Amino acid sequence: MGKRKIPHGSYVQLDLDLISEGGFRREFERQLEKAYSELIEREQLSGDKTGVATITATVKIGRTDTETFFAVHACVTRKVPPITRKSLVKGAGGKLLCQPEGSSEDDPGQMRLFDAQGKPEGMFNASTGELIEDPGAGGPIAKISNVG
Repeated sequence: MGKRKIPHGSYVQLDLDLISEGGFRREFERQLEKAYSELIEREQLSGDKTGVATITATVKIGRTDTETFFAVHACVTRKVPPITRKSLVKGAGGKLLCQPEGSSEDDPGQMRLFDAQGKPEGMFNASTGELIEDPGAGGPIAKISNVG
């Protein structure tokens, strides 16, 4: 975006490059870059590649107190999905309990049942929460069932 050569005091038709003296377009481009980098960071931290960022550009035009001038308000917002994590914990005696070292193959109540995207790791017994089939032991994840 370069400076336009027009006679001093002249008017030209408003376009994106002229809203807020170019600030609107610069802010949109800045938010686009940030959304991309935040999605990449989210993928690296969570392993979840399904996130979608939303960039919203809003321009409001309204008449001022005069007959010839209008106010142009422009805003760019960015929304990136949060990183969500799931944990399986026991509820007992009115408290939530877990092993401080995290998932464990030694305790059926602390075995990892879901991957980073929240998909089941294998078949499990719904009454005990115990994993009863290794995730790699044949068949699609669709085999997940409530046994017991």
